Amino acid sequence: MIGAAVVRRLLRDPSWEVRISDQRQAPDWMREGCEVNTGDLRSLTQAREAMEGCSHVVHLAAVTGGPDYRLLEVNNALYNAVVRAGHSRSASSGVGNTSAPSYTAGEETKTNRSTS
Repeated sequence: MIGAAVVRRLLRDPSWEVRISDQRQAPDWMREGCEVNTGDLRSLTQAREAMEGCSHVVHLAAVTGGPDYRLLEVNNALYNAVVRAGHSRSASSGVGNTSAPSYTAGEETKTNRSTS
């Protein structure tokens, strides 16, 4: 989805070293090109460990299916820990976030920013 597109774009630029964090197993192409972290980003400690040594952070982790209360609980925990970990770092971090409601099935949203 969105995270894979961001990773592909970053891997095309040799000036970036890319670290991903996901509890699911990353596809082969990601494991070959990225450092992989499998911590639970709802944990502030693990979110801080995942960011250690990073100059930038793009947060796109989210649960996208299940009961509404579960989506809210998990996604709030992810957002809170990642933003708090980024905020407490001495280096400045760029943190972005998206959620399942920001896109719809089968439709593409155009923006005025280039992705290449």
